[in-house]
Amino acid sequence: TPTTWKMLFDAGYHLDHSIKVVTGGEPLTKKLASYLTKAYAAWNLYGLTETSICSTYLPLHQLKNMKLPISIGKPIANTKLYVLDRKLKPVPMGVVGELYIAGMGVSKGYLRQKDLTEERFIDNPFDINKNYATLYKSGDLVRWLPDGNLYFVGRADRQFKVRGCRIEAGEIESALLQHVSVKDCVVLVKKIKAVDCLIAYISLQTSSQPSTKALRMFLAKKIPPYMLPKKFVLIDTVPSTLNGKIDTRALLALDI
Repeated sequence: TPTTWKMLFDAGYHLDHSIKVVTGGEPLTKKLASYLTKAYAAWNLYGLTETSICSTYLPLHQLKNMKLPISIGKPIANTKLYVLDRKLKPVPMGVVGELYIAGMGVSKGYLRQKDLTEERFIDNPFDINKNYATLYKSGDLVRWLPDGNLYFVGRADRQFKVRGCRIEAGEIESALLQHVSVKDCVVLVKKIKAVDCLIAYISLQTSSQPSTKALRMFLAKKIPPYMLPKKFVLIDTVPSTLNGKIDTRALLALDI
């Protein structure tokens, strides 16, 4: 996962130019992508357990401009992707929708969980020939890029509604990561005095220590006012779970 790669590099690991690298499980930052391209070959992968782990791939060495968003690439063989709205209608290019996956990798469902299987594994209305008769509802929000690659926006369950406004946590995180002093960040919603508040947990580069006021002013130039976090919490490192993913429970448990 990107979290594990970051831990390795922070600990002083130097990438062996002869190895092949794969990363996945979390969004890949531009900075980390540039490190990984020093390997002989490197791929950014996306997928879910329910679709046999890997559904898309992006060869990082094909990236000609690291200033562009790091996408999750295109579908692997025998896989079809659909970006749909809530009525299961395809959305236009550039519009955020939920990713549905069809293909040989889609599993039969959840063991002894009939209701959940029926909710997440649905009939594919786009497959006339019934080659890929089942669609898996991923719960991930994505959008098509002009080059035909898919950009991961975030989890549908991380699409928060605060003060009546629908907010994508991934958009705030992406804007924060553009600050030269921000090493890593996670945006979550936490109740403070019974009110839902956006909280930005930020890990900084050791060489600089901007104030939370400076971070707020920087962010205010990037996103609309309703998306600005209520609080900015500075942390040493973003905690991770045993499988190398961000530990959101640990962050929410912090006393702020």
